[in-house]
Amino acid sequence: MYITIENAIRETIGSVFEQTAIAEWLAEVEQEIEKRSIANGLIIFWDEFTSVMDTLKSDRINLLQNIAEKSQHHNIFLFLISHRVEAQSTDNKAKDITKMSDRFDEIDYKMDSLSTYLIMRHSFTIPDIESNEQFKAFKNIVLPKIGEVLDFLTHGNAEQVGHIKELLPMHPYTAFLCSEVSNFIGSSNRSVIKFMHDGDSGFEAFLNNENCYDVDMLMTADTLWDFFYPTFDADPASVTFTGLFNSFEDKVRAQGEDHLRVFKAILLLNALSPKFKKSIELMTPNDNVLRCMFAGDRAHSKVIDILNYLDENKIVVRDIFGEFKIRGTSYNQNEMNKRRQDEQSAYKTSISVLDYDTVSKEDLGGLFQIGVSVKRETAVQFFSCEDSEQLLRSRLNKFTSDKPNYMHVAFFLALDEENREIKSTLLNNFSKEFENLVIVLAEETFSIQAYNKFIDAVATSKVARSHFNESEAKEFEKAAHAFVSKWITQLRHNTYNVYFNGESYREGTIDQLPDLLNNKLCAKIYNMGFETMRFPKTVTVRKLSNKYCRRKTVIS
Repeated sequence: MYITIENAIRETIGSVFEQTAIAEWLAEVEQEIEKRSIANGLIIFWDEFTSVMDTLKSDRINLLQNIAEKSQHHNIFLFLISHRVEAQSTDNKAKDITKMSDRFDEIDYKMDSLSTYLIMRHSFTIPDIESNEQFKAFKNIVLPKIGEVLDFLTHGNAEQVGHIKELLPMHPYTAFLCSEVSNFIGSSNRSVIKFMHDGDSGFEAFLNNENCYDVDMLMTADTLWDFFYPTFDADPASVTFTGLFNSFEDKVRAQGEDHLRVFKAILLLNALSPKFKKSIELMTPNDNVLRCMFAGDRAHSKVIDILNYLDENKIVVRDIFGEFKIRGTSYNQNEMNKRRQDEQSAYKTSISVLDYDTVSKEDLGGLFQIGVSVKRETAVQFFSCEDSEQLLRSRLNKFTSDKPNYMHVAFFLALDEENREIKSTLLNNFSKEFENLVIVLAEETFSIQAYNKFIDAVATSKVARSHFNESEAKEFEKAAHAFVSKWITQLRHNTYNVYFNGESYREGTIDQLPDLLNNKLCAKIYNMGFETMRFPKTVTVRKLSNKYCRRKTVIS
């Protein structure tokens, strides 16, 4: 910059300035050109400053500060044009750049979506587009498949829909992400316009690859991951995502190219989503968004199967909210593994898992409130299918011996289908052994997959708290509670088996279980009670309140 300006001044004015400090030299230049009525001052534009931000050293920062300070007494103005602000710079530079920025006014300029779509569209041409029958046929096939995606992205904005359609064969979601990416990431050699013209991994490469049309492919968002990978790789905030990609790329690719494309799309959303403050629902890596990202493409019908593969193989795991959010952790893996083992020991039965979330336990026990859902005082106790026959018999003996006038409900839960099936015959035998005991076996199990995620959440929460990371501890604690809560909610809406005096009942859902107790089983237990009385049709039976009858359910 210094040499360029000096040469321009020499050619115009013919004088050489003696200053070696560029700030002072610029001040002298400004005074001289103003004195000679050449101009009223100097405006210096430094475009593509993005890549420079990561290489600035203290002496260069001081130099820029000195130039900026000259604007107080001279008509010298320095504009630094960057794709990102200091908050998005690398960790080791952010403080220095923030210090430098104290001398500058920040003007935020963002490209609106329509402008970006127009610029992108004018960056390529399709030969004879009006008479190109092949392209017309292509659009006729694709457009009906992406209608819902266009509405989802634009909220029905007809103008935006029209511009996005013009970018085919670029997928609508790729176009949307390009319009957003242009405001957050990029450098002199990684901009969206470069992406459009890149012949290796950009849009131009896709247009020139005839094989893409033969296999029903659109240019989906995984190509953005490929193109901007060097940017992500150099960004400390994205190290978790690039590290995950390097660890599992070969394993995922072995399942097929479409598996790898979906994997890259998940990583891209995770890398971009922290930068977005609005339209968060469009950046959330869940089943719906990922299906939208491949609508109209050959991979669309396989997306859910691919996501299940990534989840089941713990490459990228669905959280309790069904999202493929990737959380980086710096905790020692030996420490994490030790904590997981400890939690597996602490939560090795379905009841211990239920006990973790007292709200869910009370919610389930609340089904048996006298005067609200059941007509008789009811004692409820939860049992685990994981426990041994001997232990269960001992606990049932103790349970049924207490409160002899109560209706006793032994509620059995299971962590997985195998334990549930193993105990079904035993519970039927128990119903013959323990007279008038209502044994309930819930159909819904916690599942091994949910159990492993629950253990991970509890373990991570406790490790985070031990490292004084309270916010992360609470986040994973909340997730652990959510796993149990979701299980009990699904359990209540699923079916059951009731074993009673050697007979089996299966009528409706768990939420409807009180109806079975009130209408059938109470009369069998209390065969001389009010349940067996018959009244003439002309007699109206009013509900009586007994001051000696406590309205509660005993849960243990």
